[in-house]
Amino acid sequence: MPNSSEPIDKTPSAGLDKQAKSGGKKDRLFSVISIAIGCAIALYLAEWLAGSYIRYIQQSDHMEAGLLRYHDTRGWQLSPGWQGEHRHYDYQANYSINSLGYRGELSPVKKQARCERVAVVGDSFTFGFGVNDDQTFAAQLEQQRSLTDTSHCAKPKYLNYGVPGTSTDQQALLIQERVYAMQPDKILWVVYLANDLFDNLLTYPLQAEQAKPFYQLTADNKLQLNNVPVPRQAKPAALRGLSLSSVVLAGVDTEKAWWLKALERRSLYAVLGLENLSAPAQGWQAVFEKNFAEALALYQAILTSTINEAKSKKIDVSLVVLAGRSWHVSPESVSGRYQEYLRDQVIGIANNKDIDVIDISSALKADSKLNQAELFFPYDGHLTPLGHEKVAEIIANADD
Repeated sequence: MPNSSEPIDKTPSAGLDKQAKSGGKKDRLFSVISIAIGCAIALYLAEWLAGSYIRYIQQSDHMEAGLLRYHDTRGWQLSPGWQGEHRHYDYQANYSINSLGYRGELSPVKKQARCERVAVVGDSFTFGFGVNDDQTFAAQLEQQRSLTDTSHCAKPKYLNYGVPGTSTDQQALLIQERVYAMQPDKILWVVYLANDLFDNLLTYPLQAEQAKPFYQLTADNKLQLNNVPVPRQAKPAALRGLSLSSVVLAGVDTEKAWWLKALERRSLYAVLGLENLSAPAQGWQAVFEKNFAEALALYQAILTSTINEAKSKKIDVSLVVLAGRSWHVSPESVSGRYQEYLRDQVIGIANNKDIDVIDISSALKADSKLNQAELFFPYDGHLTPLGHEKVAEIIANADD
C-alpha cells in the first residue's frame, strides 16, 4: 500500500496517449465535415437567394397591354392613341402614342415652308423605355430647340419614331412607309450595337416573340425582302434556344475550370457578374470577324440602300451609334468587347460611304465627370433620364 504522503504520478500511459491522439483526429475530421456542410448550406442559400432575386427582377416588369400591334410588312408597330404605364424594378414610366403612331407631341402632317423637321428612328432606346414622354432624348432635343428658336415654325421639330424591339431592316421599312410622308429634312438613325445587327438576319428577334421581315443579299448583291406578309405564328420552339451568347460565341471553345462550368448554370453566376471569358486561342478578333461578317455585310447593304433613297429625296441622314451598358461599365467583358468591335466596323462603313456619324458612346465615355453606370438602368439596361439628357446634349452639339 503506497504511502499517502508520496506524490501521485500524473504522466499519462501510452494507451491514454493513443486515445488522445485518436480523439484529436476525430475532432479535426468532424470540424472539416462541419465546415464543408456549412459551406454547402451557405452556397445553397446563396443560390436560392440569387435565384429568387433574379425572378423578382424579371417578374417586376409589367406594362399595360396594347403598346404594340401586328403589322403585315414590319412585324409590329406602335398603336395610335395608346397610353399606359410601364413598371419595372428600375423605374415607373408612362408612355403615350399620338394619333399618327409615334411617341410624343403631335406634329402637322404637312410641314411649313422653311421649317426644319428631324425624324429620329431606332428601337426601344430611341423610344425611351423607362422614361416619361418628356424625358426621351428626342423630347429633350425639342425642349432645347424651343429655348433658342424664335421662329414661328410648328412644333415639334424632332419626331420620335423609335419602335421597341425593331432592328435595322424593320426601321428601313418604317422610313419608307411612314417617315418620308412626314417630309423630314433630316433623319437621325440610331443603331444599338448590342443586338440590332444580329436581328437583321433572323425571322424572329433574339429577345422577342413576334415574327419579323428580313432581307437577304442576292448573288448580284441586291436586297431581297422575305417573310412578308409577316406570319402571326408564335416563335417556334427550335428558335427559343438561340440567344445573343450563342450568336456571339458560336464556335468559341474556351478552357474553363470544372467549377466555373458548373457555376455557369447557376443564378449566382449572373448575380456575381462572372460572364467574362478568357479569350480563345485565336483571339477575339478572329472570332468576331468570322461570326459577324454576314451581319455586317447585310447591315451595310440596308444602310446604303436607305441612305441613297433618302438623298434622292433631298433628306440628310446621320448615323447615331449607341453601345449598351456593358460597353460603358464592363469594357473587358465579352459583351463590351464585341460591341467595341461592331462600333469600329459600323463607323468604318459609314466613313467609307461618306455618311455623317454621331458616336454617342465615345462622347459619353470621354466625359470624365460622368459616372457611366448612372447613364443606364442597372437591371433593365436602358438609358436613365440622365442618359437621355446627355445623349440629347451630344446630338445637339453635333448639329451645331
